[in-house]
Amino acid sequence: MTEQLNVIVSFPTTEEQRSRMQAALPNGNFVFEAKPTEDMMASAHIFAGHPTPDQLAPAKNLRWFQCDFAGVDRYVVPGVLPEDVLLTNARGAYGLAIAEHMLAGTFALLKRLDQYHCNQLQHVWRDEGPVTSLEDARVLLLGVGDIGGCFGRKAKALGSYVVGVRLHSGPKPDWMDEQYTIEKLDQELAKADIVAMSLPGTALTNGIMNLERIKKMKPTAVLVNGGRGTTVVTNDLNEALRQGLIAGAFLDVMDPEPLPADHPLWDAPGAMLTPHIAGFYHLPQTVRNINEIFISNLQAYHENSSLQNIIDRKQGY
Repeated sequence: MTEQLNVIVSFPTTEEQRSRMQAALPNGNFVFEAKPTEDMMASAHIFAGHPTPDQLAPAKNLRWFQCDFAGVDRYVVPGVLPEDVLLTNARGAYGLAIAEHMLAGTFALLKRLDQYHCNQLQHVWRDEGPVTSLEDARVLLLGVGDIGGCFGRKAKALGSYVVGVRLHSGPKPDWMDEQYTIEKLDQELAKADIVAMSLPGTALTNGIMNLERIKKMKPTAVLVNGGRGTTVVTNDLNEALRQGLIAGAFLDVMDPEPLPADHPLWDAPGAMLTPHIAGFYHLPQTVRNINEIFISNLQAYHENSSLQNIIDRKQGY
């Protein structure tokens, strides 16, 4: 007799997607619940979503956790998940949403739209002076995964010269002009007009963009971060902006989150902040992508074949 597996899905689904999940794992008892109870978690063999570590604690029967986020840093902390639990993420689902958000912020900085918005709120009619362009700009991608790659391709299509810096060596995409490993970061920072960050949160990337590195950037350059807030030292960035070391920064992620209401970064010149909302479920395509990844992995799990997006817990991604 085929073992029945209890499956909890906490992200949004359509009836058609639910039917495809059941077809992919015929022996699955599916529960679609955004806020599962402790009893549900205790009986779950498979969970798909993004619970807090505390919410995972009762899941003593868990065999596979499909995170519906790309970042899994809080789940690779020792003790959060037993070592024998398979961990996969939603890498590939968020590139479009987050890259477009980063691109929007980049344009806003280059065209001084943040200043014009402030003027609008104060009913001030004033020319804020020269602007810059993405065309012929040197864009440095710090992280060239799904998000960084999507941002880079869009920047390239708009006429930028795109350079990638990645944590580990790998083949250079055709659309990228140059590619280096992390050892070349400092020299590439000095050349860049736009630094676009989409790194995962790991021990290696924690605080990688500190005051020393920001000082290597051009005073006309801008910093954009859509990866993890821990990769930028927040107080250092605040100091750099107030000293005019760089022209601006657009952040969707910060450390800490939420950013305290009295933190000086809110009012730093050239700072544009959004509250970690570039991804999540805001773009419908993202939710469709998450569902497709999970359905594909359910099929692979049923067939005892390799799943996509398996996390290396030591590396953290």
